[in-house]
Amino acid sequence: MSKKELKQKLHRLVDEMEDEQALNMLYEDSLEYKNASDVQHDELTAEQWALIRKAKSEIETGNYFSHEVVMQHLRQWKDSK
Repeated sequence: MSKKELKQKLHRLVDEMEDEQALNMLYEDSLEYKNASDVQHDELTAEQWALIRKAKSEIETGNYFSHEVVMQHLRQWKDSK
């Protein structure tokens, strides 16, 4: 499949999508890929990219600790020593 054909198929696929969350994820991922000029795609392994996608998914579902919470835990840990 040529690059032109692939682009056409991708455009058609996006035009047919109705799920706004999926469209937002596709947009954000595409934008991030386009703007990743400081990291060459081939500098990371497939496993590293999979871990990045997993981490992004966890963040989107709220499965993370804020900076403030982490700092609070560190202070508590430090004070307990």
